[in-house]
Amino acid sequence: MPHCRELKLGDVWRTCNKIRAAIFRMGINLFEYFAPLDPHKNCLISESQFISVINGQLRATIGLSEQEVAELADYFRVPDGRIYYTQLCEVIHDSVPEFTDNAPLVTGLEWEDPMHSNRLSISEERRLNVLITKIASLVNMRKLILRPYFQDYELVSKNTGTVTIAHFARILAHLNILLSADDFSLLVKKYLKDSYTLNYIAFLAAIDKVVNYLNEHNILDLSGDIMSIFPGRILNAELPKLPRPEIGKISGAKLFGKQNIFHPALNDPKKMEHLLTIMSLIQDHVSRNRLRV
Repeated sequence: MPHCRELKLGDVWRTCNKIRAAIFRMGINLFEYFAPLDPHKNCLISESQFISVINGQLRATIGLSEQEVAELADYFRVPDGRIYYTQLCEVIHDSVPEFTDNAPLVTGLEWEDPMHSNRLSISEERRLNVLITKIASLVNMRKLILRPYFQDYELVSKNTGTVTIAHFARILAHLNILLSADDFSLLVKKYLKDSYTLNYIAFLAAIDKVVNYLNEHNILDLSGDIMSIFPGRILNAELPKLPRPEIGKISGAKLFGKQNIFHPALNDPKKMEHLLTIMSLIQDHVSRNRLRV
C-alpha cells in the first residue's frame, strides 16, 4: 500500500540519519568497510556480507536494531538479492548538497520593481522623453536589438537586470548612438540603481514603448524614421471667430474714439490771448449777433 510504503521510506531515512550521525562523530568511512568485500568493483555485495558489516563490525558504533538493518537491506536490495552498498555510502557521505552548482531561486527583484526608475523634475522629464524618442527612432530605423548586448554582460557579471555605467556607455558607443554629456547624464540620473549600476530593463522597456507608439499611430515613414510632418505636429493656432455685430454698422472713430498717431507732447501748446483782446472779441460777437447778456 502507498501509505505503508511512505512509512517505510521514512523509517529508512531515519536509519540513514542515525548512521550518518554516528560515522561523522567517529570519523568513519563506510567505503573502507565494504570495499574489501567487493574485489571486482561491482558495487554489489551479498546480504550476509552487508549484515556482517552493519550489524557486526559497526554494531557497537552505529547501534542499529535487527529491524532497522532488515529495512535498510530491503531498501538497497537489487532484484538478484544483492545489496547496492555504494548507493548507501553515497547517501551517507554525499548528503551535503553543492549549493554553488544551483541557480539562485531569489534574484532580489521579487521585492523590487524591475522597471524601477528615478523621479526627475518636469523639465527633465520632458527632455528625457524627447531623448528617448530620438533613440527609439534610431533603433527602429537601424533595426537594432539592444537586449543581447546587455545580457552578454549580465552573464559575465552575474547581475540581474543591471549593468555598470561604463558598460552602458560602451554599448551606446558601439551601436553608434552618440549622446552629449548632458544627455548621458540625464539617462544615468533616470535609471541609476544602487549608486553604480543602471537598470537597463527599464531603459529597454521605455524604448520599446516609444517604438510601439510610433508604429501604432503611423508616425514613422518607410525607412523607420519619424516623419517630418505627421498628424498632431503642426500646431493649429487659428481661434474661432466671435460674433461682431458692430462691424460695418458703427464707425471706428465712434467705437474707439479719435485716435492720434503722434504723442500729445508733440502737439503745439495753446496760445494765451490778452484779457482785453478776449473782451473785445466777446463784445464784437454779441453786437454782431444781437445777443442779450
